[in-house]
Amino acid sequence: MTDSLPRWATLHPSNWTSVELTRWLEYVAEEYKMDTDTTHTMVESFQGLDGRSLLQMTPEDFRGISEEHGQFIYEIFKQMCTVGKYIIDSYDFKYFLFEN
Repeated sequence: MTDSLPRWATLHPSNWTSVELTRWLEYVAEEYKMDTDTTHTMVESFQGLDGRSLLQMTPEDFRGISEEHGQFIYEIFKQMCTVGKYIIDSYDFKYFLFEN
């Protein structure tokens, strides 16, 4: 089942490289139907960071990186981490992964 999932969805965020973080941001943008320019701006704002960095950041850090999207990304990321599961809604079904 995990063969069809994006790599970021199979890893704990602390193991995300900047590539997995970018793919997750693109996924969030797609799920929330952001336009291409908004997606590009959001991804560029977080370029060079990895999952471990995000885990250590405060809401203020997120807003400092992206005034427009920082709080939104913080809330989605923290919710995902708090639940302890990744929820992937694509294709009208959900996967619950990663129980740490």
